[in-house]
Amino acid sequence: MFKGDFNEIFGPTLSNFFFSALSLEKKKKKTLHRHQNPKIQTLLF
Repeated sequence: MFKGDFNEIFGPTLSNFFFSALSLEKKKKKTLHRHQNPKIQTLLF
């Protein structure tokens, strides 16, 4: 599934929301791996 497919199915607004949420999750996971300090982890949530 690519962004174009999502645009056709859900419309541009929903697909943009979906993709931004997806990239946010990826960023969260990256920062969690980078900071193994529990204090920093609680700040992220």
